[in-house]
Amino acid sequence: ALDRAEELEESVAIAQPRRLTIEGQIKRLRYRLKQQQTFLFNELLSEGNSRVEISVTLLAVLELIKRHEAAAAQTELFGPIEIFPYKETPS
Repeated sequence: ALDRAEELEESVAIAQPRRLTIEGQIKRLRYRLKQQQTFLFNELLSEGNSRVEISVTLLAVLELIKRHEAAAAQTELFGPIEIFPYKETPS
């Protein structure tokens, strides 16, 4: 019985959660901004997104907006959020 328990213990893989950081998401966003002109916020999220992933991604977007590297628009209440490269408008 002990041998069987050891075999089961070895065969069970422990799923490691993906380590998500604001810095990592900023890098992903910068890459996307270089590749595409406009994309949607929800395109940045994985299939089974968690509150943590949504929060970290939102903080990354806000940081790039603060640094004038990205801009965002939402045309309707609760509608999709478009993200695009920041373009300074001449005064």
